[in-house]
Amino acid sequence: MNISTVLFDMDGLLLDTESVGIKVSIHAAALQGIAMSEALHYDTLGTSYEETAARFLSVHPQMDMARYREDYVRGLRDWVLNKGVPVLPHAGELLRWLKARGYAMGLCSGSDRELIELYLRLADFAQYFPVIVAGDDPGLNSKPAPDMYLKGAQLLGAQPGRCLVLEDSPNGLRAGRAAGMRTAMVPDMIPYTSELAPYCDAVLDDLSAVPGLLEPGACL
Repeated sequence: MNISTVLFDMDGLLLDTESVGIKVSIHAAALQGIAMSEALHYDTLGTSYEETAARFLSVHPQMDMARYREDYVRGLRDWVLNKGVPVLPHAGELLRWLKARGYAMGLCSGSDRELIELYLRLADFAQYFPVIVAGDDPGLNSKPAPDMYLKGAQLLGAQPGRCLVLEDSPNGLRAGRAAGMRTAMVPDMIPYTSELAPYCDAVLDDLSAVPGLLEPGACL
């Protein structure tokens, strides 16, 4: 079936913000005297703040999550305002290519809407996403549940079977597959393994390979 809609994750797919987020998160925890490991963050990549908070508290029950969130969001905002948003290779080229060919596009990210809108504005990507589904939107379960991608398709008037989900994280791939959509992985911090095969139709070196998936006759 032809793909008419492309739904994007953001952190680690369009923007090189996963590693920045982990560094800022570790610093926010350290302000409370908590030594948080990078490994703990990998389980939460792509999920909402609520899912992340639950995972953090299961390991560090003494953490003040309200204080952590305030320090984390402020740290991210200060970082990107001072240094800019790092854009991953071929992200802008792909967005322009899709728009020129009439594909509908939406963004489904576990980050808070405030940060998403700031990042997209700084990267000059906001124009490509008439629909944004954010991790703090009410009434939606976090990835790997399908809710965010189903909501994105609904807002765009798209059939799930005609949507392609682009993701870098296992949680996001599982969400796209659970939504009944085609999925492609562009690995970032977590590499592709055979365990992800049931949730992944294609694995790409970078975003420049996406147009090849959408050409007539492509096996997607």
